[in-house]
Amino acid sequence: MSVGAYAFGIARTIDPVRSRARLAELCELVIRDLGGVMLPHHADTYRRLADDFQGGRVAMAWMPPLLCIELEKRSECAEIVLPVRGGAVTYYSALVARRGAGPASLSDVKHAKVAWVDPESSSGYLVPRLHLQAQGRTLGAMFDGELMTGSHAAVLDAVQSGRADVGATYCASKTPKWTTTSGAERPLDALTITGAIPNDALVLSPRLAPEVRAKLTRWLLVDMPERARQLTLDLMGASQFRLAQAGHFAPLRRILTAASYPN
Repeated sequence: MSVGAYAFGIARTIDPVRSRARLAELCELVIRDLGGVMLPHHADTYRRLADDFQGGRVAMAWMPPLLCIELEKRSECAEIVLPVRGGAVTYYSALVARRGAGPASLSDVKHAKVAWVDPESSSGYLVPRLHLQAQGRTLGAMFDGELMTGSHAAVLDAVQSGRADVGATYCASKTPKWTTTSGAERPLDALTITGAIPNDALVLSPRLAPEVRAKLTRWLLVDMPERARQLTLDLMGASQFRLAQAGHFAPLRRILTAASYPN
């Protein structure tokens, strides 16, 4: 990867045409402000994105917490920049059902079809499963079938349409509401909400020259123009960023350790 030429990677979203256009425009703004060449990169899954990052094909990537932990452990990420949502760098996971049509409580979830995001997603797969197991619930008795939808919006669509009885997704608070892209409230209720989960992150590769990393980091934290903030809000649900502090992923590490999950 040459200095001044790098790729910014994200995983597949529910609206790939829209996200491709947004990411391409964001890359153009980086080029305008910082020079060099930034290429948009779209991976089919989080795991493929992590492989592309580790293989040097991507220099900056939007990663879920679980994969950030993996990259940190292998010393394969330099700066870690966190999206701030609602003033916080943590969030929650919820198991949701259709209001008035689906299960009304966890006790009602028996032999149900569940929608997940991706096996590498913390809030859309890993943490809710660990949360249920910590309550002494048997996943095999709760779920008969499952969908891997690829995005949080697709999970909500699957539950709302009835293609799934319940679904796992993220939420910003303990009193969540979910909306469509048009802003309409979805008729969904949370059956259970987990404890706080460390935010996803933008990770920068150590393959980038230090001066390039410094410029990118400052651009994200301080110098990002208003249009770029609009684009990151659309893509990542955040228009503000801050540097990760030491121990940001510690709560998730403790969950993984307690569950004897390989990390």
